[in-house]
Order: sequence, then C-alpha cells, then structure tokens
Amino acid sequence: MITKLFRRPSVIARHTQSPAAPYIDALVLALRGQGYAAETIKHYVLCTEKLCCWLDEQHLAFTDVNEALVNRYTTGLPRRIRPAHTNGIPHQHAGGPFHLVAVLRQAHIIPPLQAATPVTQGERWLARYGDHLNQRQGAAWSTCRKCLHYVHRLIEFRFPGVDPDWSALDASDIVNFLAGQARHGKGAVKTAASAVRSLLRFLVLEGTVQSGLEATVPPLPRWRLSGLPRYLTAEQVDHVLKACRQSCKSPDRNTAVLLAPPIQMSDALSRNVPKLEEKLEILWGNCNAHARRRFVEVTANFPQECRFVLQSLREVYRYDAEAEAQGLTPEARLRFHQEHTRPVMDALQTWFEAQFAQKKVGPTRGWARPSLIA
Repeated sequence: MITKLFRRPSVIARHTQSPAAPYIDALVLALRGQGYAAETIKHYVLCTEKLCCWLDEQHLAFTDVNEALVNRYTTGLPRRIRPAHTNGIPHQHAGGPFHLVAVLRQAHIIPPLQAATPVTQGERWLARYGDHLNQRQGAAWSTCRKCLHYVHRLIEFRFPGVDPDWSALDASDIVNFLAGQARHGKGAVKTAASAVRSLLRFLVLEGTVQSGLEATVPPLPRWRLSGLPRYLTAEQVDHVLKACRQSCKSPDRNTAVLLAPPIQMSDALSRNVPKLEEKLEILWGNCNAHARRRFVEVTANFPQECRFVLQSLREVYRYDAEAEAQGLTPEARLRFHQEHTRPVMDALQTWFEAQFAQKKVGPTRGWARPSLIA
C-alpha cells in the first residue's frame, strides 16, 4: 500500500522502517471507508510518520500512543495566527494521528478507551448525544468530535454552572451563540451551526424541545466570496471611485468599469459607434429627430406606414412639451416620461418588430433604413 501512495524511494524507505508501517494498510482502508480523498489519505499517512519521529525524540514507545499523548503532541505543534483566527489555525500535521489511534485500538494494540462516567447533567446529555451520533447517525469519528465540542460550548454558554434545561432554549440563544463563534472564523461558525442543528434534531426526537426549533439555526452562505458585503453605502462608493480616480494607470477606464454604462446619443451612423476596450459598455440611443426626418422623406412612397410612425412620434413630442411647460426637475421629468412616453415607444417598438417578422419590410424596402434607425 505504501508503494501505491508514494513514488520517491527515500519516502517509501522512511515509512517502511517506521513503527507504524504494519498498520498503514489498515489506516488507508479505514480512511477510504470514511470517504476521504486520495490526497487527504496520503497527507494523513505522512502525519503518522511525523508522529513517530516525535515519539522517538521523546523516548516513548509506539504502543504508548493514545488520545492523551496525541493531544500533547498536537498541542505542541505551532499554530498559524490570522486576524480571523485569533486562537490560531491548527498545524497541518495535527489531523492524522487521531485516525491512527482509532486503527490501533481496533487492532487491539492499545487498550480500549475507558469512557469517563458522566457526573453532571450536562455530561450525561453529551454522552447521550454522542451515542446518537455514533449508533443512530453513523457519523465519522471526526464528525462526532467536532459536534460534541461545539455542543459542549453551547451548554457552557447557555447554562453556565447549572444543569441544562432545554425547554428554556430559544432562537435568540442560538443566534447569540453562533454570533460568538463567528469570531473564530467562517469555518468555525459553519461547523458550529451544523452541530447545533444536529443537537436540536436529537432533542426533538427525545421530546425535550418542540419540533421546528432546529429551523431557527440561520443558514450560512457557502459560495465563494460570500464574505463580501451585499451592497456598498454611499460613502463606500465615493471612497472606491476616489481610489480609481487617483490610480496612476487608466483612471478614467477604471472609473467607467465601476459606474453604470453611460448613454450615447447619435444619429445611427456606423462611424458614430465607438470601439470600446474590453469590459467597457455603453447604452447606444438613436436620435428620434433624425429618425423622424427619414420617415418624412419617404412618406410619399409609403403613406400608411409612415403616418402611423409620425403620429406616434407626435405623441412623444407632445408629452415632452408638457413636461417642459410644467418646469419639472430632471428626476420628475424622467418619471413623467416613464409613465406617459414609454407606453407609446413600447407600442412603436412592437409594431416595428411585427413588420420585420411578417416580411412587410426588409433591406430592399424603401422605409427599412428609417425603421432600423428608430
């Protein structure tokens, strides 16, 4: 099995001579049975070799390995301190040894773990919840360990120094507890939420809490970049735009990428269509005055079609004159046109599309050009 995991002769030789070599196959099979990826299994096997080196430095026998010794080993490993993880991130070699302990216990190399007799009511609930995860849910050892860890934290948070009264647990307690776990990082609060949801489902089965309380655990976003804000305030937008304008390279381009696409008015000539850089976008608006002029030019040849277009545009100009006579502000004028002018323009657009769809106008038709401009 070792030769299938590693290719370098020196690495194979180290694992072959390691005290854990007779149990590597069983460890790999156990990890595969729990659904671990091939790279994770390879990493955990490397972790066992690091543990054996530490045992040799401490002058300890391989048969002395147990949970307490592994805890002593992992506690001594350096932790990476990050702003979001004030307590530090566990070392990369801290995950594998616990799986090795489980394999050694199944092989009867080390004595079976003697479960401590629960003393307090909280410890009894933890023991019952652990049996539920192990026997009824079939959860992996690592999952049970994480769930019990966060449930123990919840008991200490909600019932400090007293026996747990689950009937007094409400949604605000759950939200406040998870908010406190958020300071340990996004991964910690996700695991805590899953553990609390699992506990509440267990308590519902026990008849201790009412059904539906498990739904109060807030769903946590899991997509990439979910930690970014959903929106920016006006002050934050001004700060971002100011930073773009102060950039030494292409300040105008950076600002244009962030802002909404501008509207460019023109007479639909091809030479007026700008050639934009990548990621830049504009809204191209054709001039109604130029379009109306083209329809007037061909009215004698197509009186019926042009009459409909010119009468529709007359309504548009009438509404614009009303808005100007009322002295409306730009915002009020926009709302006025959206309410009165937009239905007329939408109907005109629908009529144009129907003419092209029904083959009543085409590239060779005399009024096709003004239709495309409009």
